[in-house]
Amino acid sequence: MQHGEQQAMTQQRGSGMMRWTRWSVPAVLAVSLALSGCGTGITIGAVTFGNQRTPPTIVTVANTDPAPFASHSQNWSGYYMQEWGMTTVQGSWQVPRVTGPRESDSSTWVGIGGVRNNSLIQAGTDQLIQKGKTYYFAWYELLPAPPQTFKNLNVLPGDNVTFSITYQGGDTWRIDATDHDARQQASKTVHYHSCQCSAEWIEEAPTVRQQQAQLANFGSVTFTNIGATIQHETVIPSRMCPFPLRQKPYCSVPIRMVDRDDVTLVEPQRLYPGTFSLVYVYDPS
Repeated sequence: MQHGEQQAMTQQRGSGMMRWTRWSVPAVLAVSLALSGCGTGITIGAVTFGNQRTPPTIVTVANTDPAPFASHSQNWSGYYMQEWGMTTVQGSWQVPRVTGPRESDSSTWVGIGGVRNNSLIQAGTDQLIQKGKTYYFAWYELLPAPPQTFKNLNVLPGDNVTFSITYQGGDTWRIDATDHDARQQASKTVHYHSCQCSAEWIEEAPTVRQQQAQLANFGSVTFTNIGATIQHETVIPSRMCPFPLRQKPYCSVPIRMVDRDDVTLVEPQRLYPGTFSLVYVYDPS
């Protein structure tokens, strides 16, 4: 898509399951995404690229500090923290630039719920390649309902963005999205019943028409300012859960994304207080 061009995106997400390949971990709900023009998708907004600004240079990292003892999944990479009483999750990142393959996709998001429960409220950015063209947009989703875009956010690769999901009481939640470089903000108040049992910071290969999309090569993405509120206590994730997996108070579990042959696609890097990186490492050759 050229700057100034506008493209209507037809998307449909469902209740795809997170696919673990190691350890006996309860299924976790993941995002599913149907590409434009397929079946009975719903239109959730237009993606518009502005032509009055240049996004920042993208900062990338190498696979030099991989997290030890990461669990394996076929569609997620990142970290999750499993605790009851989650009321806030937040995270910031620089929107990655995707470079291929021609038909591929990746989503970067924060979420609450989904572990040991079928509820999941999430928000983030999507980096889509469709017929060789790239599209970037911000979205939120309350599974199993379809997603919605933040239509007034003009997301470009390289933009520094922040997303947060905050419990307001009852079944009310507030979702906030900020594109710092576009100087744009959006928020949405929604009603949703959540287990409030986990927080996630994830890079995902979405499910497309009930099949997992090929993961787009996003290079790397670094989550910063990650945090959660658990039973009124602010927690900055800073330590990984011990191996073999045992849930310790406020520890986080790293997730490595692999394909069906157990070949690594995305390598999570070691967690430091409030930050970690994910690196696309798949080599098709």
